[in-house]
Amino acid sequence: MPVLPKKPQREASPKLNTGDWMLLGAAGALRFFDYKSTVKGVANPTEFREVELPEALVHNRPGLGAFEASTVVANYYVYRALVRHHRRSLARVGQSINLSALGWTVGNNYRLLSEH
Repeated sequence: MPVLPKKPQREASPKLNTGDWMLLGAAGALRFFDYKSTVKGVANPTEFREVELPEALVHNRPGLGAFEASTVVANYYVYRALVRHHRRSLARVGQSINLSALGWTVGNNYRLLSEH
């Protein structure tokens, strides 16, 4: 009986760890706060104007919610793809930049809301 060569074992793809989930959770929470601050700001258009998103999207609450939710989902899939391709450090740097920019935006929204 001939001896068959063994199939090479597939290397297991890396999984998301606790630190990864914390970064993704923080981004999801900031997206929620961005939604809430934008909705509050739009309620008083004389004092608050959205500068980043189109006005048609901002005045459509379900559309804005879908936009925010879709960015959370896209963020998760891109992060996971980078980790699976052994680019965890790149995923973390990108997520840190995302959190910094989004945190500044949300903080600025709430600052503007508290002034008026």
